[in-house]
Amino acid sequence: MIKRFFLIFAFGLGINVLYAENDTNAFTVIGKFFTPNNNLPNYENTTNIADVTFYRNQDQWKMLFMPVKVLPFESIPSKPTEYGMVDTTNTYKNYHFNLSPEKASINQHSLNFYAGSVPGGVNILWFAFWGGTYLNGKESGKMIESPFPSPSDHERRMEVKAEWKIHDENARFPMVESYTSYFGEKRWIFDNTLRRNVLTSISKKNQGLPDVNYQVLEWTNVLG
Repeated sequence: MIKRFFLIFAFGLGINVLYAENDTNAFTVIGKFFTPNNNLPNYENTTNIADVTFYRNQDQWKMLFMPVKVLPFESIPSKPTEYGMVDTTNTYKNYHFNLSPEKASINQHSLNFYAGSVPGGVNILWFAFWGGTYLNGKESGKMIESPFPSPSDHERRMEVKAEWKIHDENARFPMVESYTSYFGEKRWIFDNTLRRNVLTSISKKNQGLPDVNYQVLEWTNVLG
């Protein structure tokens, strides 16, 4: 049993791990997820907060996301959400898995299934604890299905050129130390006016530039 064992920052986001328990084949992580507001000028310097729990063993994973404070129009879920594996090639998202008693007569649940091993939301948390497994067998510097897709990407399976480094290739639970992907000729980009993702041509000067950069800033004895 290990407490307060590591801190990851990526994309300006933070995962503060408060508690972790692990054995030979599985681990459980409980922590808080912080993300600064980037969309609303009136909420400048404010932060979204959620409690998260991540379970995994050698073959499966499940993540619970419990929002504490979520600002309007943020991309993180505003209600309790569960993510997990259906099998090795499919994932699911169960939105609002705890129905509040005062609204028990209203169906506020939604269950989405995604073809592919990349989940449909809060991918930074999934990538922190499952990214090494996801990238296993793939070749750094080549085209891969993005682990950080927009919602439309789940249907269209867009690939990106990416490079990465695994912290310890021989670890029981390999974890990603760094990951960078690059703009290609087109990309699904969220249009604030249309409020949906639009397939957009990338300008020549931006093709080949980084569009996602993930970096672990500090390691401790995270998994024993």
